[in-house]
Amino acid sequence: MEEFLTAKEAAEVLGFSKSTIMRRVKSGELKGRKDDDGIWTVLRKDLDEYRGCTPEADEKPSEETAETNPSRFIMNDHIPGY
Repeated sequence: MEEFLTAKEAAEVLGFSKSTIMRRVKSGELKGRKDDDGIWTVLRKDLDEYRGCTPEADEKPSEETAETNPSRFIMNDHIPGY
């Protein structure tokens, strides 16, 4: 069965505000629809697709390194107090 999330729930998953979710739905950047009660919903699979992941991808360990994404890796000697 398909899992539907409200715009508020989708916002919590992505770390966005509800208004950002609504703007992205209305622009077509994120798939969403109004249900029979007039509440905006997003399919979980569409939300996962939007954020670029699949259940299989979530299970794989990250291969990110300092060489592939140096901004994510900070050397301790650059942090005051270390």
